[in-house]
Amino acid sequence: MKRWTLRCILVFTLAGLAGPIIWLAAWPPSRLAEVLPRSVWLFYTNLVELIWPPSMMGPWIGVPVNLVLFTVLGFAVALLGRTRRRLAMAYVVVVTLVFLMAQWEAGFVFAHIHLPALAVALVLYAIPFWLVMRASATRTA
Repeated sequence: MKRWTLRCILVFTLAGLAGPIIWLAAWPPSRLAEVLPRSVWLFYTNLVELIWPPSMMGPWIGVPVNLVLFTVLGFAVALLGRTRRRLAMAYVVVVTLVFLMAQWEAGFVFAHIHLPALAVALVLYAIPFWLVMRASATRTA
């Protein structure tokens, strides 16, 4: 139990760094906005907002809050997701929450959702679940 819990927490905490790392890769953002085409810039900003929900708090508050958020998610997955079926259900819950967040960012207008950024974000959210699922029990009950 301890090893499983630590593995889940570690995987999800490290996954919580993906948003800040992607954000940092395009530093400084104001200069990059002038260089990139608008569509690429919109993809980038939407992706960062979807995989780093507290990004609007700024890096000094947003990074620790995101790490705590993903650590709590990892702990919840460790407690509830001992089987592949439960892990899949947990991922569906995360997908639903990310989709609702995308809807909120788009003003609840489906046509304004940046679908490529949403698709990439959902793939990035799937990676820690996949890593944990590989280590989970093979039972489906």
